[in-house]
Formats: sequence, C-alpha cells, structure tokens
Amino acid sequence: MKQRIEFELPGKLNNELELLIEEEGLSKNELIKKAIENYLFVRRFRALRKKLSPGAKAQGYKTDDDIFKVVS
Repeated sequence: MKQRIEFELPGKLNNELELLIEEEGLSKNELIKKAIENYLFVRRFRALRKKLSPGAKAQGYKTDDDIFKVVS
C-alpha cells in the first residue's frame, strides 16, 4: 500500500537534492525512496552487528561482510 508523505526541506538541502536528481537522472520521488531504503538497510545492519558482536565469532560471523549476507 502506497502512502503519500509531505515534508519540507531547508533551502540548501533542497538545492543539493535538485543537483543530485540531475546527476542521477532520477525523479525526486525515486531518489528520496532510495535514500530511505538505504538508511533503513544501514540501520538494520548496525543493529544486527551490535546484537551479534559479543558472540559473533562463536556463531561464525567474523566480518561485516558476514553480517551483510544475513541482512541482504
């Protein structure tokens, strides 16, 4: 289910977003969606890494790449 979200950006941030849209060839909607997806992925990755860190070696997770495979 799609939901429409409306928010405001400070002028400088909006200007940077507009430049990035031109560089990436994406719509504002696509770029913001990708940014949110990336943020949520990194957040899940960090939470999993923190959770696994104490016993990670015992469970076979030695590197961030090992944890990345679990998150992906």
